[in-house]
Amino acid sequence: MTSRYKFARISNQEAKIPVIQHHYLHRWQNATYCFGILDTQKANKIVGVLTVACPASWSLRAGAVSETKEESLRLGSQASHVFELNRLWVSDTVCYPFVESKFIGWCLRELKKIDPLIVLVSFADTQAGHCGTVYQATNWIYTGVVGGQKDKTKVGVFTRSRKHRYVWFADRVRMRQMKNGRMKWKPLPYPKSVIKVTQERTQDEHSWENIPRQHWPYRWWKGEGSRKGRTRGASRRGSCRPLSLAGGRPNRYSPCLDNRLFDPRADALGVLNKKER
Repeated sequence: MTSRYKFARISNQEAKIPVIQHHYLHRWQNATYCFGILDTQKANKIVGVLTVACPASWSLRAGAVSETKEESLRLGSQASHVFELNRLWVSDTVCYPFVESKFIGWCLRELKKIDPLIVLVSFADTQAGHCGTVYQATNWIYTGVVGGQKDKTKVGVFTRSRKHRYVWFADRVRMRQMKNGRMKWKPLPYPKSVIKVTQERTQDEHSWENIPRQHWPYRWWKGEGSRKGRTRGASRRGSCRPLSLAGGRPNRYSPCLDNRLFDPRADALGVLNKKER
């Protein structure tokens, strides 16, 4: 991957300790395949773990490949290729962009070499605030929310948390069948995480509406009266509004969420000083 970090297959004992210490569940499950991120500058210290195991539920194995219970118990059935990605942890000390999605992508390619027909199922716990962003980045198929059942134990009644379910096929034919809705689990649009806004948008000195029109950055005026040079999303007659408000994509000249302008010339307007940049 880089000169410092590298991906490698590790043993169960090597993966067990960091999972129990750092994973949010603090619980280990026996795994069939274990992969890790090694930090070469710290004597190959494990700073990331991904484990894959055979699910205990026959309904999960059969449902992923649209088989019945009798068909899934036969020797050589497609359900025998179904595994679950049950643990994923990457340390916050890993200074590498998109390390989680790249790590998952590398592991998927290694698993495909081992079993060209492998099928993976993974869950994102809603109780922990997860929606499966890393699975969306690596082109998994979202099949809905499961869970919520109540289990009776000696202590009392335990309610399972609801989880987002994702599935991935190494075989392109099976992947295409799932995307086209020809299997038991139907594909659904990806869920989006809810971002809590801690600061309300107020009309203060950082709002573009309070900046005099003659002081707006040049790019806001670029599309007015010029068809060839108008900004993306501006109307044919041109628009004197900011680009993000004219229907185009936000850029460094557009107001951001906290109403401050990413404009290098904004210092002259008193909108953004050097301390806030």
